[in-house]
Formats: sequence, structure tokens, C-alpha cells
Amino acid sequence: FASTGNHQQHRKKQATITVLILSVSFCLFNIVYLAFYLEYIQENGDDKDDSYTYAVWLAIPLNSATNPIIYFIRTRGMRDYLKSHVSMVSHRATNRPQASRNTHLPQP
Repeated sequence: FASTGNHQQHRKKQATITVLILSVSFCLFNIVYLAFYLEYIQENGDDKDDSYTYAVWLAIPLNSATNPIIYFIRTRGMRDYLKSHVSMVSHRATNRPQASRNTHLPQP
């Protein structure tokens, strides 16, 4: 039972670190967004410019795009799952019989 407790404690620590990394990432991207947005408001009033465009169309989507990457790096189960499916797809692609390819196309 002691090893189960240590394992659970280790998993909780790993989960806490992952949440911390996600939180820091969220804050950094949103601070960038906020800084560009405040600069835009201060200089242009209601006119949208490149800073606003950067903030809305780049900083926020980048924040969303980093989350799966962080989970992939931090979670062994996700890495194993993706590796097994990538190898399964690549195995199917390389072992596909030649005769079955493009059989729906008319022969010249």
C-alpha cells in the first residue's frame, strides 16, 4: 500500500506541474494579447490595426495550439497512444497491396 500512495503522490505532483505549465502558458499569451490590445486602444481608439490583428488572430490561437503540445510532452499515455496510431497508419500505408491502389480509375 505504501508504493500505491507514493505512485498517487507522484501522479498528483506531475498533474500539478502540468497545470502550472498550462497556466503560465495561458498567462503569457494573454499578457501578450492584453499588451497589444492596450497599445492599439491607446494609439488608435476604435480603429483596428496590425497590433490588434496580431493579438486576436495569433496570440490567442497560439495559446490554444500549445495546450495539446504541452499535454503530449507531459503525459506518457498520450505519447504512447499517438505513437501506436502513427505506427499503425504508417504500417498500413507501406503494406498496402499494389493492385488495390487506384482501382477506381479507368485503365488507359
